Amino acid sequence: MRELSGDTSFDDVRITLDHLMDSGETEGVIATSMVSHGVDIDRLNVMVFNGMPKSMAEYIQASSRIGRRYLGIVFMIFNPIRERDRSHFRYHAKFHEYLDRMVEPVAINRWSSNAARKTLPGVLMAYVLQVGNRDFWDSGRAPAHLHDLSKMQVALRGADAGGLESVRAESLLEALGEAYLTDRDEAEELRPELDERVHVAIDSIRAAGAAASAALGGRPQYRGTADYLGLEYTPMISLRDIAEGIPFYVLADRKRS
Repeated sequence: MRELSGDTSFDDVRITLDHLMDSGETEGVIATSMVSHGVDIDRLNVMVFNGMPKSMAEYIQASSRIGRRYLGIVFMIFNPIRERDRSHFRYHAKFHEYLDRMVEPVAINRWSSNAARKTLPGVLMAYVLQVGNRDFWDSGRAPAHLHDLSKMQVALRGADAGGLESVRAESLLEALGEAYLTDRDEAEELRPELDERVHVAIDSIRAAGAAASAALGGRPQYRGTADYLGLEYTPMISLRDIAEGIPFYVLADRKRS
């Protein structure tokens, strides 16, 4: 009998999972809720719950760890002291009939317009710099880089003027559609918004001036393609980049009087 919990070292977790997969010396596991994520072992077919989990999603995730290939069975040991456990016991069949409907909704909607507005600049530039830039090099322009505004403006020209097919509005919208799953019915309101913003970004880049026009502390500050998208937000640089950041500047040492 082995343990899987937050206190279990990674090496012990790996050993336990290897034993379970290969019919090793481990015959059973005492686990916390961590077993509900990432334990994908087909031969497990018996589970015992010590009390009803607080989250419906956790109950579904944990119970689905068993019976993945062969017929499995789950035993639930209800806690008679808890009113919630007693309720699940009394309405056990009806509870499972409507189980999926009782899963709490996630805090973030994948097709939220506000979320798309914040993430679009980063996703757009990621495609330009990974796919578009590779095509730019393949066309014989290496080591020029589409992060440079002037090079991006060249890439946005027509095909007869040396432009790139992969950064045309239609190609960008197709790539973004795959990223945001706009073929789903839930994304009906998101599709026209993406279309509008992509065209705004392209028009803004084409109309932009010099890339090194800004200055900081008397020195020119380089500005690339991402600075000229003309959108409400700039590309996120971390998953915590959801609000306006606070700039810090290093000042020269001053002599005390």
